[in-house]
Amino acid sequence: MTSCPTCAAPLPAEAPDGVCSRCGRGDWFTWDDEDGPVMRPKGDLMFAHTFDGFLASYPFSPGGRLVLDLSDVHYIASEAIGRLMTLRKRLLAAQGRLILRRLHPDLVEIFRVTRIAPFFEIEP
Repeated sequence: MTSCPTCAAPLPAEAPDGVCSRCGRGDWFTWDDEDGPVMRPKGDLMFAHTFDGFLASYPFSPGGRLVLDLSDVHYIASEAIGRLMTLRKRLLAAQGRLILRRLHPDLVEIFRVTRIAPFFEIEP
């Protein structure tokens, strides 16, 4: 039995394409550890519950850094924005950083209108 590279939960051999039922890796996001942890959602973030498993299982280590690559996200629901704020808060509590990368212009506008852009570290 292998384990999920994101949350370290055991992955049963019959798990389709390494999809983790605990954190959602492979289902709604991909994960890359090549240049530090980079989480990349596979599309629009329509539902907040997609973040819930990740938030419950991700090991927030002191001083950790997480990059959220939003290049494939054109829309984010308001509840999912709330989960982003929760993710940021949990990382800050562990003296970590949340970096948002490659925001689509539609997301830039959503972040501007909702006045949450200043709360996030945003990279091109």
